[in-house]
Amino acid sequence: MFIERFQRLSKNMWMPPLGLVALVMLFLTGCAATIHEQYRGDQMYVDNVQYLSAYGEWVDYPPYGVVWLPDVVSGWEPFYYGHWIWTGDGWAWTSYEPYGWLVYHYGYWGYEPGFGWFWVPGDTWWPARVQWYTFGNYTAWAPIPPPNIVWPDPWAPYDVNVWIIVDIDNFTDENIGRHRIVKPIRRDIVPQRTVVRRPPDHNTIERITRRAVRKIRIREEETKVKPRVVSKQSATAQRRESGLKRMVLPKTEERKVEKHVSRVVREVLKPRKKSSEKQRSTRESSEKQRSTRDRNTDTKRRRK
Repeated sequence: MFIERFQRLSKNMWMPPLGLVALVMLFLTGCAATIHEQYRGDQMYVDNVQYLSAYGEWVDYPPYGVVWLPDVVSGWEPFYYGHWIWTGDGWAWTSYEPYGWLVYHYGYWGYEPGFGWFWVPGDTWWPARVQWYTFGNYTAWAPIPPPNIVWPDPWAPYDVNVWIIVDIDNFTDENIGRHRIVKPIRRDIVPQRTVVRRPPDHNTIERITRRAVRKIRIREEETKVKPRVVSKQSATAQRRESGLKRMVLPKTEERKVEKHVSRVVREVLKPRKKSSEKQRSTRESSEKQRSTRDRNTDTKRRRK
């Protein structure tokens, strides 16, 4: 597919064979920095599968179809490396990860013990694909899970704490993940009247922090990454011809992001594993997890 696409481009633009070879090699090397910039220039469209392949692996994971697993360090979580900004669309997530403009504004994030975090493609842009809780002096967010999946409450026991909980005092700080409250929040000390399933009000944050919350003007820019949804969750994106949108920040906000990007890329992203190795490992973990669930189900049935 790559070769045929570039041959057509070469024929139309009279590209010399040497230039064609160089261009093909550039795409096939999977250079993350290069692919990350493809939406900016006058270059050929790629799809979300090709784009994200530079940062992780696509695997078949029923019942969700083909999902994306990021190549990241152990203990990584979505919506951790970044900060919140107040916009005309509400609170928007500003990511420090190179692929964040895509996976935190489209699709769903799921988690399975023994399998880890995985992204299910989608075709609807949101300022942040998260669910919210605000209670007491805390606020919490978690990725929107795939359909038919419900996260437990922030204070409920679970295999992994999918919620990132911070004190409202720190909510508008940069690199918000470092303010995460690690100790469990006890439900019995949370005043019931304060529990709401929505983000914190910006006026409340101004009152608590005694700092003005400035509204950031953002715009949405069409990228050179086209939606090719390989999941069963959303087939509508397969018919779309336009590129996926990216949130464009003003220069002052871009500089805040740039301060953290290199550290996150260096400390969080991992070199890609060989496809066969990772697919085998993922498949074995998935099969082991399903086998355990089946045995537990059979045990419960026998007890009944």
